[in-house]
Amino acid sequence: MGNAAIIEVAIGLIFVFSLLSILVTQINTLIVNFLNLKAKRLKEQLELLLTDPVIRAKILTHPLIRMVETDQGGIILTEPEQRFSAQTAADLTKDKKARVEYIDSKQFVDVLIDVLTSNTGKKLYEELEKVIVNMPPSAEKSRFRELLRQIRLQGMGLPELRAMINALTDPETKRQMLIALNLVDAALDKFQVESSDLIPLELGIRQIQDQYLQAAIEAVVSASRTLKDAQDKLAGWFDSAMSRASQLYMREMQRFSLVVGFLLALLLNVDTLHMGQTLWEDPALRTAVSITAASAATQLEGDVNQTPPTQSEDANGDIADSVRDVEGTLRQLLDLRLPIGWQVNTPDENAPALATDEARNLWYYWPPNNPNWLGLVLKKLVGLLVTTIAVAQGAPFWFDLLRRLTQGGSSSNSNDSSDKG
Repeated sequence: MGNAAIIEVAIGLIFVFSLLSILVTQINTLIVNFLNLKAKRLKEQLELLLTDPVIRAKILTHPLIRMVETDQGGIILTEPEQRFSAQTAADLTKDKKARVEYIDSKQFVDVLIDVLTSNTGKKLYEELEKVIVNMPPSAEKSRFRELLRQIRLQGMGLPELRAMINALTDPETKRQMLIALNLVDAALDKFQVESSDLIPLELGIRQIQDQYLQAAIEAVVSASRTLKDAQDKLAGWFDSAMSRASQLYMREMQRFSLVVGFLLALLLNVDTLHMGQTLWEDPALRTAVSITAASAATQLEGDVNQTPPTQSEDANGDIADSVRDVEGTLRQLLDLRLPIGWQVNTPDENAPALATDEARNLWYYWPPNNPNWLGLVLKKLVGLLVTTIAVAQGAPFWFDLLRRLTQGGSSSNSNDSSDKG
C-alpha cells in the first residue's frame, strides 16, 4: 500500500512537471514569435560574420536571402562598391526587421560568391571589352561578348577566346585583341591558383574593403584547388558560425525557461513541497491525478515531440496559435484540481476552514497577521525553487519518466489482478 501511494504521488508530481514544462516551452514560443527573436539573432550573427558593410548589405538584401527589405528595394548587385560608402550600406539594413529564421549553408555560399564575383574582372578585362565594343555588329561580336561574360563570371573560356582571336580576319582587331589578352595573361599570372574557375572568386576577395573579412575568406579558401573545394570550405565556415550562434540561442532560451518557470510557479503557486504533501494525505486526489496522468500520456507525447514551427509570413497568426496552445495547457493543469493557486481569506470564527491552508493563503504571509510568516515564506520559496529546477529539466525528461511509471504501474496492476484471480 505504501509503495503504491509513493508511486502515485510521484506520478502526480511528474505529470504536473510535464505540463508546466510544456507550458514553459509554449510561452517561450510565444515570446520568440512576438519578438521575432530567432530571425533577429540570425541577422545579428550575420552582421558579426560579415564585417564589411557593403558585402553584408548586398547579402542581406539579395533576392535569394531576403533577410531584410530596404526602402530602396535592395542593392543592385551589378553596381560597383564605390557607389556605396560603408555608412550608406550600413544604413540600408540598420534597424530593418529581420524576415528569415534559417539560411541553408549552400544557399549562403551561392549568394556570397554571387556578390563577390558580380563586379570582378571589370578592370581585368576592361581593354578586351573596349576592343569588342568597337567591333562592327556581327554574330562574331556577339560570340566574343558572350564568351567574355562567361570568363568574367566563371573564370573559364580563355583558350576558346584565344582560338577565336587567332581566327580573326581583321588584322587590326586581331592585334588589339592580342595586346589586351596579353595584359590579362600578365595579371592572371599573379594569381597562384590551380584552377581558372577560382580566378573570379580570388578577384572578388581582393576587392573586399574590410581587411578582417578579406583575411577571413582568404584563409578559408586558401588551400582550395577548385571552385567546388572553395564552396565546401565556405559552407563549413558558415556552418561553424551558425553552430556557435545556435549554442548561444539555446543558452538564451534556457535562461528564458528558468525565468518563465519561476514566474509560472510563483503566479500559479505550484509549490512542490505543499503539492506532494497534499497528494500524500489525500488518497482520492492522488488516485484521480494518477489516472488522469496515465490517460493523458498519449496526448502529452504529441505536445512533447512537436517541433516548434518556424515563423510564417503571418506573424499575428503564429502569435494567436501560441496563445491558444498556452490556454489549452493551462486549462489542463487547472482542471486537475490540485492545491495550486493563491487565496486571500481572512480567518473567520464562524468559518475557520476558509483560512486553514496557510501555504495558499496570502493572508498568512503578512507579518502582522502571522508570527511565523518568515518560516512560511522560506518554506514557500524552497517549494517554488524546487518546481523551477524541475521544470528546467524539460518536458521530454519528465514525459519519459511519466511513461515509464505509468506503463510500469499498469503492468504491475495487471500482474496483481492475475495473481488474485
